[in-house]
Amino acid sequence: MERARGHLYAFHQLIGGANPLLGDAVEELREAGHYEQADRLSDELIGRNILAGRWTFQIMEEFDDGYWTAFRPAPQLHGLTTYYHLAEEPPSDSRMLHLDGKHRGPLLNTAIISNVAPSYSAGAALIASTVLGAHTDAETGEADVSRRD
Repeated sequence: MERARGHLYAFHQLIGGANPLLGDAVEELREAGHYEQADRLSDELIGRNILAGRWTFQIMEEFDDGYWTAFRPAPQLHGLTTYYHLAEEPPSDSRMLHLDGKHRGPLLNTAIISNVAPSYSAGAALIASTVLGAHTDAETGEADVSRRD
């Protein structure tokens, strides 16, 4: 199925690439004084739909949405739980999202919200920590997540 989709995409690219080349040929015909042939090609071929009323990108979209999608498995979704903590001082001055690139778990990412939006927390650092899965405090251990920040 992926090969068929790839060929359809290649077809889309080839057709899309042909129009500028045809435009160049029309200009060369005009420069050579062949105005009637240039006008005919310009009127009948440049920008023409491949199928009645549809461009190649529309054919791609219809294939993707109607046929190809039926062969693809539904993506596996995972819930997330975000804990919000207050600290006397922010652990860093960064305005970035901190990711757990080493996959030490359970923490996925942490953001110091108050570094980006100070008005969200008056006088303290507001920290958001996200873990994979839908958890209650007892299951995940919010205290463990807080220590990882």
